[in-house]
Formats: sequence, C-alpha cells, structure tokens
Amino acid sequence: MKYKALFLFLVFTNLCFTQKKEFNFVILVDGEVVKYTNGKILIETINNTSDIIKCNIIAGELNINESDSIKLFSKSNSKIIFEFGYSKRCGEDVKYYNYIIDDFKMSWLNDGFFILYVYNTDNKKYRKIYNSLAGKNYTYEYDSSIGSMRRMQKRKTKEQKECEYKE
Repeated sequence: MKYKALFLFLVFTNLCFTQKKEFNFVILVDGEVVKYTNGKILIETINNTSDIIKCNIIAGELNINESDSIKLFSKSNSKIIFEFGYSKRCGEDVKYYNYIIDDFKMSWLNDGFFILYVYNTDNKKYRKIYNSLAGKNYTYEYDSSIGSMRRMQKRKTKEQKECEYKE
C-alpha cells in the first residue's frame, strides 16, 4: 500500500511538471525524415524583447512545454525564427548542419499537419536544382493542410521529367 501511494505521487508530479504541447510537424532534410532533433524557437515581440523556446522534434511531432505555447501564440510577437540541427553519417564521417527558418509562421503549427523539406545545396544533386537562400547553403519548401510553398527550380528533377512524359 505504501508503494502504491508513492507510485501515484510520482506519476502525478511527473504529469504536472512535464505537460507538453504537441504539433504535427515533419522535417525532411535531403529527402530523409529527421527522426529526432532538438530545436529552438526565437520570438521577438513588438516591445523589442526576445525569448527562446526549446523544442524537440521526434519523428513527425514538434513538442514544447505547455507554458511556452502561451508565449508562442501571443499576439505581441512580431517575428518568429525556427532553428534546428541535423547530423548525417557518411561512412565514418558525421556532418553537422544547422538550419534557420527565419520566416516561421504560427499557422504552420495550427494547421492539421506541416511538412518542411530542406535541401542542402552543398549536395551536388540539390545545387543543380535549387538556388540557396541568400547567405546560406540550403533552401526549403513546405506542404501543410491548407497549402504549399515551392521554390523556383533551376531545372526539373528526374521524377518530374518522368511524370511530364507520362501525361
């Protein structure tokens, strides 16, 4: 009986302190799903103050603390920047990349789902297709439940060409 009370107390305190807000948010880097990464959301307000919200992305889900979601959805936010890291193993080498999405929109979290496609233009395959963002070595596109955004391409991918000839 004594252990049951202790167990219930621990479960209750764990629930109280770790309430999370979850969003359907998938990230693909060079066509690979990001299974786990840490990120941060930088918020600038109209009062010229700033705040940082830490988040986790776990295979299609962006998690933040419930208390941080109140800050995130505040009407006084003027700019929101999303940053995350990604590592890629190539044989014995591991390459680390940091990506900054500096035009992050709150609607991306409120939609039913959001898929962010990041293309690293250091990769020859994507350098031939996309122009990188100014001062960066990557670009991005997205799909959501209410719309999509596609970048202008330098040329079509092999898959796009195959579909074009079938039509």
